[in-house]
This record gives sequence, structure tokens and C-alpha cells, in this order.
Amino acid sequence: MEPILALRGIRKAFSGQAILKGIDLSVEQGGFVTLLGPSGCGKTTLLRIISGLLRPEEGKVFFRGEDITALPPEKRNFTTVFQGYSLFPHMNVAQNVAYGLKLRRIPVPERRERVAQTLRMVRMEGMEKRRVTQLSGGQQQRVAIARAVVLNPDVLLLDEPLGALDLKLRREMQAELKELASRLRLSCVYITHDQEEALNLSTKIIVMNEGKIMQTGTPDEVFNHPANRFTADFIGDSNLYEGTVEKTRDGVCAVTLPFGTVFAADQGFAAGQKVGVCIRPDDVELEKSSAAGSFCRGVVESRAYFGSVEKTTVRLADGGVIHSNRRSAGEQPAVGDEVCVGVSPSRVALFREERV
Repeated sequence: MEPILALRGIRKAFSGQAILKGIDLSVEQGGFVTLLGPSGCGKTTLLRIISGLLRPEEGKVFFRGEDITALPPEKRNFTTVFQGYSLFPHMNVAQNVAYGLKLRRIPVPERRERVAQTLRMVRMEGMEKRRVTQLSGGQQQRVAIARAVVLNPDVLLLDEPLGALDLKLRREMQAELKELASRLRLSCVYITHDQEEALNLSTKIIVMNEGKIMQTGTPDEVFNHPANRFTADFIGDSNLYEGTVEKTRDGVCAVTLPFGTVFAADQGFAAGQKVGVCIRPDDVELEKSSAAGSFCRGVVESRAYFGSVEKTTVRLADGGVIHSNRRSAGEQPAVGDEVCVGVSPSRVALFREERV
């Protein structure tokens, strides 16, 4: 099926410095695509090109197969929700939401009906007459989303819209935004540097760094099967090592590390090949006695309590460390205890060891 939005070979520079270096991406109808990466990686520049506020120096933007690269923002039925909300303080809630409809000369009766319907969607009914300066941060964000959604956009662009909220409210708004996007079949492009937010919201994640796409995939793919060291390190907690493929037999690959040999599912690497190894702390098992699946030994160096999880650091024989996240139930190894370290082969990710 043809994507609703596609970018091909997008390049952009400012003052001679390349910001985007040949970006290709697509957004399917009803898809929630997140641009994820550190500050300065080119996410916002890319969003501005999608919206029409910037023109690329090379490459094209397609909407439903039509080249819209030169089309101005007002000719694209795309709306944007910003981190700063950008609400009008002299207007009440209903007036803010209706503003875009008024500019489009939508008749007053239809305008009122669409505003009322949209405010119900974002759970702001009954607050139509309230000034936006009297609202909480979460309520202001709902109004900003309503103002964008009421226009029935073909593509909804969201530039770190939850970044100013506290953690609890941000998670609540994530759930609401995800449900709203799914219910309305909105096609969304979302910017964030928050990995948890990207994993929670997205149907597709595009990991960016220094103006390039490092990996594109579902949340499961980019988290459990990182394609490179940057993705493995940037998304979630990880234990990262360099190893050499020793042999592969019966669908299991043996990889030699400085402190032992770990086993992974066969991922197509040849014997003798250098690979990166990613082991998530959630998948690391620690036992006081040797157990099936253990591949090295070490000494517990530190423990940190985080409610339902304890984060344990184990010092290995070669001087390196491995981190383990364990549920805070039952007997836990104490600092100074010697432990066996294990991980299931299905939970070990390998990637080509190319520094980025």
C-alpha cells in the first residue's frame, strides 16, 4: 500500500553545515511514526521540511504519491502541536480550538459542533469558557491537541508535545494521545528524545543521529534487535561488548568475549567475524551457583533499589562490568558475593561492529 507521506533523499544544510544527509522515510495511513534521537540530530529540521516551513536543498516530499516539496504550509493539510502549546492567552478554550476553523471560514454552526465534539474527545467538555491561563499544563496540552485535531488533518505533526509535563502526567498523556490517534486513524509524525515515550507510542521508530537514519523498525525491532552500536546504546539500558563469532551450529552462535563465551541465536554472522553484542540488563540472570545458561562469573560490586526492581552491577574477571535488573523479591546477592552470570541465547543481540 502506498504511504500517505514519503520523503526521498532529503538533504539540508545551514551555514555550510550538513544537518540532514539523505533522509528516506515513509508514513503509512494511520501510522504513528516517531523520530527519535539526541538533540541536534536533525529531527526538528526534518519536521519543518514535512510541514513546508523549510525547503530541502535536495530530495522530495510526497503526499499520496504527489510531489509537494514546493507546496507552502497553508496548502498542506498538516497541523502541528508544539511543546510550548502556543495557545492564545486572551482567548478561552473554545476560541482557541475554533481559531483554525475560523481562518478556514467554516460556518459558525459547524464550527461550534466540531469544537464541542473535539473537546469531548480530549476530555475537556465543560471548560469551553475557561481562559487557557487558568488551566493546568496537562489541560493546556489537551487544548493544543484539540486545536490541531479539529482541522481533520491529513498528517498530524507533534514536536515534543509532552516535554514540559512532569513524569506522571506525561505518561497519562501518552496513553490518551495513543488512544486518540488509534481511534481517529490519525497519521502522526512525532518528535522526541525520550526512548520510553517512543517505545510506548509508536508503530514505527526512526532512530536518528547526526543527520542520518541509524535504524527504522517497530519498537520491538529497534529495542531487541538493534542494527548498530548507536541504536543499542541510545535506546534503553544495555550491556555492550565487542566479540568474535567462534562458530554456529544448530541455530546457535558462539561469540567469544574478553570474559567468556556467550551464546546467541544465529543472526547470519560468519565464524571469525567481529560483532557488537548487546545484552539488556532485564535479561541478565545472577545465580550464586553455576546454572544452565551461565557464561561467566563475577563479584557483585553495587546494588541500587528502585521499588520493584534492583539494579545490580557485577565486576567481571577482565575488569569490565555487567548490569542486571532483578525483581526486588526473594533473596538477592549481596555486595561482595560471587555470582554466575547467564542470559538466554534468544535475548542476545548481535550487530556489525561499526563505530558511529
